[in-house]
Amino acid sequence: MELKSAWNHVGMQGYISFGLIRTAIANQAKKHLLAEERRLVCEAMCHDVSTADQFYTTVPDIVEIFCVRELRVKAMEQEDGLEQDIQSTDNEPGLTATSDSGNE
Repeated sequence: MELKSAWNHVGMQGYISFGLIRTAIANQAKKHLLAEERRLVCEAMCHDVSTADQFYTTVPDIVEIFCVRELRVKAMEQEDGLEQDIQSTDNEPGLTATSDSGNE
């Protein structure tokens, strides 16, 4: 039976491929196994650890997603603060955003 047919036959929904299965295995091995155990899993999948790191995309769990989201928000807030500082400096007399350093 073809993989997609078997997937549907057991009541699973959505898209499935051997690539997705290999990615899931590689991700779980990277997250939860010791280096030697991970090497053995990669070897069983007919590649080495560097190949897994290069070609299989890490799928973050929900906690990791929210941590990264908080970091992105923090970065945007800092960027907004920097832009406000630049704008307030632009309004000061005698200062320009593109000042000449005199190094010509």
